[in-house]
Formats: sequence, C-alpha cells, structure tokens
Amino acid sequence: MKIATGLIALALGLASAGRTDPIAPEVTAPGARMPGTSIGISLGVGGGVTNYTGSEMSNAAGVGGAYELRATIGTRLFLAGEVAYIGSRRNIDTSNVNGVFGGSPHIFSNGLEGALRVQVPMYAGAWMIEPFAFGGLGWTHFGTDEVISSSELKSSDDVLVVPFGGGISAAWNGLFLEGRFTYRPVFNEDLMVRAGNTASLNNWSAGALVGYEF
Repeated sequence: MKIATGLIALALGLASAGRTDPIAPEVTAPGARMPGTSIGISLGVGGGVTNYTGSEMSNAAGVGGAYELRATIGTRLFLAGEVAYIGSRRNIDTSNVNGVFGGSPHIFSNGLEGALRVQVPMYAGAWMIEPFAFGGLGWTHFGTDEVISSSELKSSDDVLVVPFGGGISAAWNGLFLEGRFTYRPVFNEDLMVRAGNTASLNNWSAGALVGYEF
C-alpha cells in the first residue's frame, strides 16, 4: 500500500511541476476546444495484448490480454504525470498447475504504475494530436491458478517494474483516444524457477485506450 501511495504522489507531483515550469506553456490554436481544467486531465480504460520477452516464460505462457485504467494529469502541457491500474491474463502450459473448474490454467497480474510523460501537443482545428514518451515505476502482483507443491511455479510473486515506451494521443470535444507500446523490465522476480534458474518476467504490451478529457 505504501508503494501505491508513493506512485500516486509521484504522478501528482510531476504534473504539478509541469504546470509551473516556464518552458511548458499551454499550446492553443484557433478552433481548438480547451478542457475545463485548462491543463487537461484524462481518465480512460483500455486493452491490448502482452507477452513475455524471455524464452522460459514465453514458451510456458501464450500471448495474453492486457487491460488498464489510466489517469493523465496535464494532457495539454509538455510535461505530464500518469497513474494507472494495470492487469493481464495469460494461458499457461506447464506441469502441476490446475485450472479453475477444470479449465485451462492461467497466470494473471495486476498492479499500479506511475510515470512521467513528455509530449508535444499539436492542433488541427478542434483536434489535438499528441505524440509522447514516458517512463516510470510500478508494482505488479503475479498469481497463478491452483499450484501443486512439485510445480516449478509459485502461486504468487510481487515485483518491481520499470515501465517505459511511447505512443500517440488524440482529443476532440472531450473524447480522448490513445495508443501506446510499453516495455516493462521486472526486478526481484521468482515466480518460476526452472533447472535452478529464475525465469525472467520482463514483458511488453501494446494497446489502445478510450476516455474523457476534463
């Protein structure tokens, strides 16, 4: 819980810094609709695909589905902060793991992330188009279905993640759209140990989000 509170405080602090930074003025153009908050705050939900990059986990688990609930503070500035709740679910094929109610076994994850976002707001009439890059810190909880004691998988694992990547956003009359690619190095993982070696949980995700800009 302390980690989650710290991530939220980090994102809010970064957004506040972007608001007061003299090199990060609001950018406007004739015909552009500015949000009621002036700096722009978006809230949206999204989904996409995700996979592990290491061979041990990518061989054991298939490409999975990813989802998120994300708030961005400062969408109309050059510097913004983000806070996100993220999750994923993947089928897994390894011994001594049973699925729920006789179904296929899964690995699931959920967690919190905070990030600093650098972006370039550009305007075309009422549209705002915004390429961006981001980097931050997060906490993720990994879990599995029922694990038998002799399995190479643990039932759960809590790890530190360092998400970074880029994408593009668009806003029009309050509608907020976004696509992004994220790479997540993972630290202190021990969810699966195979032949004495800990399998890497490094992963990537690609997805889209739809929401509202205040």
